[in-house]
Amino acid sequence: MKEEAHHHGLGLVAHTSQCLAKGVAFASCAAAVEIFRTRQNSFRCLQPTAFIPSPTVPRSFVPHARAWRALAAEGVHVAPSRPFHSTGGPHGLLATFATAFVSLRSWQQQQRRMRAGLRGKKRRKGPKKLKSGYWQEGDDEDDIDIYEWIAAEDLEDDPPVQVTNLHRIGGFSAYDDFEPMVYNPPEYRAPDRVGLPTLKKGIKRLPPIDQTGDRSFIADMRKALNWCSDGNYEFKHLDVVTSFSALRLLMAFVDGTLSEDIRAKGKHTRRRGEAELIDIIRIIRLPDAPGTLGLATLWNWVPEAMSVKNPSLNRNSFDLSLRRLATGKPLLDGPPSIREDLDPSHFQLLEYDCGDLRMLVRAPVMAVMPSVDSDDAEGLAVNVQSANIKRAGQFWNSELSSRYAEMQLGDVGMVVRGIMDKGASLVELQELTREDLRLDRPGVDQDGDCLLGRLVGLIHRIREVTEYPGCAGRPLYLQYADAELRVVAPVLDSDFDGDPWEETGLATVPSVAEATPVDVA
Repeated sequence: MKEEAHHHGLGLVAHTSQCLAKGVAFASCAAAVEIFRTRQNSFRCLQPTAFIPSPTVPRSFVPHARAWRALAAEGVHVAPSRPFHSTGGPHGLLATFATAFVSLRSWQQQQRRMRAGLRGKKRRKGPKKLKSGYWQEGDDEDDIDIYEWIAAEDLEDDPPVQVTNLHRIGGFSAYDDFEPMVYNPPEYRAPDRVGLPTLKKGIKRLPPIDQTGDRSFIADMRKALNWCSDGNYEFKHLDVVTSFSALRLLMAFVDGTLSEDIRAKGKHTRRRGEAELIDIIRIIRLPDAPGTLGLATLWNWVPEAMSVKNPSLNRNSFDLSLRRLATGKPLLDGPPSIREDLDPSHFQLLEYDCGDLRMLVRAPVMAVMPSVDSDDAEGLAVNVQSANIKRAGQFWNSELSSRYAEMQLGDVGMVVRGIMDKGASLVELQELTREDLRLDRPGVDQDGDCLLGRLVGLIHRIREVTEYPGCAGRPLYLQYADAELRVVAPVLDSDFDGDPWEETGLATVPSVAEATPVDVA
């Protein structure tokens, strides 16, 4: 008990001595500040102005030191100038110490206010994380094998190519399950230019994803081929089986718009963040056609989605009302939540040569050319879209060559753009064919051929990777990572029996139960 009391007494003495030292320091600082203010007031004197009224000195701006010398030369009896405060002696030392102490305290208070403001500031929610393919779990690169890196700059030296030998196999209509139905697309009808109505926004339908966990792209293509050709279609001469959505995604990578869009959304390598890994396309090899490569989308690239200012996709658009107006259908009415097109989507199967690749493409059809113009049209499909009046001229920007190339890949003969003003009124209707684009912008077809050549070069590089012995029997993906594409394969368990999507090709159609992928988690 005595030892505890002794220690307790020492603690009180130490605490008292600390408080006394702080008090003495504070009193010294206060005295120094007071001395500093007193000396400042005592040293105040009438100093000459900047303009010296003297017959020998011109009226010009003169520093104080020169002004004092000028007045002394003229015999003006003025007390000699004294420094603001002397740096020598104890008073000067105290004044200097007080000035430094006040400056330090002011800087510390400013730092505390800045930290408090940062802590109290609300953190903004960034864009949602992009979804990856259903084969890959997590973002660890230890779970995947990387076979090839492909940059857009590597494709600049590829020669230009053209789309030739187009053959329309047939068309079909289908809902989301892609069960083929009778092909009955609407025909484009130019609306009356007099008294264009006020349109209402509706829910825009997103482009379908080619392959999901319960649906196979190759199985859908097999059913569509059987519907359009009665099972008599020969496919062994094909090099690529894909969809227009996949070609559009690869074209966006080739011309740089995909990288620019994902970079603007903060998905590249940045400060305090790593690049997002996005599985965009599933690479499929067909057992009944060893030389044929299948490319199916796993992710939808929608440029207006996943932005920093708008993390959630706004699907309300004038496109739906404009399409119904341009095809002679009645406009939808009611609340915005129910303005949705419930009609089936329309597709056509195209076979053409793109350079040295023979491709089979499933392309969407919004509307078809009028029957009176279909014989002379370069394409049968018509794309209808709306645009704000402020963006009416953006169609002719640097992406015009990409749009022209996409029109060739999708057999699009005309693009119809409805220009909307702030009052939701249709003020202008632009009908642009391929010939109009070539006349308006000479050389756009050559630029489009250059982009098509880079697209063909990209597909050739993907095919070379699939022929590696190390890729045999492994599911392959085309992954976007930090402005580059790479061919990857997940590291699977030893009990993996093979990819169910590659066990059947275009010759046989598996059931949904047989085609369900194995859980690799």
